Amino acid sequence: MFMNDFKKPLQRYLIAIILVCGVFYLFIPNLSHEIQLVFRDQPKLSFTKVKGVTQDMLVVSGVVYAGSIDDFKSAMERYPNTSILCFKKVVGNMDELINIALGREIHQRRLKTVLLKGGSLDAGALDLFLSGVDRVVCWPSNMELVNVDNPNMVDDNPTNGILDEMYLDYYNDVGVNKNFRQFKLQVSTDSIPDMPLMTKEHIYKYGIGTIID
Repeated sequence: MFMNDFKKPLQRYLIAIILVCGVFYLFIPNLSHEIQLVFRDQPKLSFTKVKGVTQDMLVVSGVVYAGSIDDFKSAMERYPNTSILCFKKVVGNMDELINIALGREIHQRRLKTVLLKGGSLDAGALDLFLSGVDRVVCWPSNMELVNVDNPNMVDDNPTNGILDEMYLDYYNDVGVNKNFRQFKLQVSTDSIPDMPLMTKEHIYKYGIGTIID
């Protein structure tokens, strides 16, 4: 009798937990999925060998995601003579830490990065482009900025103070003016479609790369 009386409140308690979890799952967005909504229509970052083009060149497009470092290493194993990464349309990143780590991996391999004419770099993709030991921007092309404090563009990452230090160290290592970080922070952006574009003056001022018209 006692056990039956004990089981009833326990069962009610378990049912309540299940219901609460169900409501939480349905109505409260999971942080790990918020960034997926931003990039839901975009393919994962790819490193593609273009048919008819010399093997030392790979075309980069898509979105940086959790597996991008492994994908990059696999591409380099398949095409070990690669020396140039040609950025076509890279639309940001799902994780700032992965973005920085991938950038360091590219830089350590002493690869050159080229933004193709008509190509585009959105937000964090610009930071990835900076990984090249030599950087070339074929003009005209789009290099879009976004306020890095925009919560819709952040996944589970360290606080902005720690992230600032990580990016400043990264910029120092790849040879970019450290003021570029503050410049990005100061950009006022209300929505993703309104991201302002980098100008030629910005590119030269912050040491982003060499422009080829």
